[in-house]
Amino acid sequence: HIPSAVDREKVISEMKRVTKKRGYIILTVPNRLNLALYYDHKKRMREQKTDFGYEYFYTPWELRRILVRNNLKIIRFISELWLVGGYKNYLFRIFNRALQYFGGRMGYLAQKR
Repeated sequence: HIPSAVDREKVISEMKRVTKKRGYIILTVPNRLNLALYYDHKKRMREQKTDFGYEYFYTPWELRRILVRNNLKIIRFISELWLVGGYKNYLFRIFNRALQYFGGRMGYLAQKR
């Protein structure tokens, strides 16, 4: 949870540097698309009533762009709402796939090339 965009990029670059070739990086972060969580945490940060101090919320595509910019191969996206992948009902699976981008925490499994 780093305030500076440049420093956030450096952290991911360093993660890549210390990962062995074809090794994996698993990165989960708070999701800005989950508006209830986002606004609740913003309010708590303003009021200085948090256990976590500063917290940066990413969008799924923002985090993906940073990983790709660092030449990491995206293997999988996941979020808290992606819980029912085993169901066979086609419409339910489509609805679930659309909602996955709104989980409170989300992240990627990426691989160093």
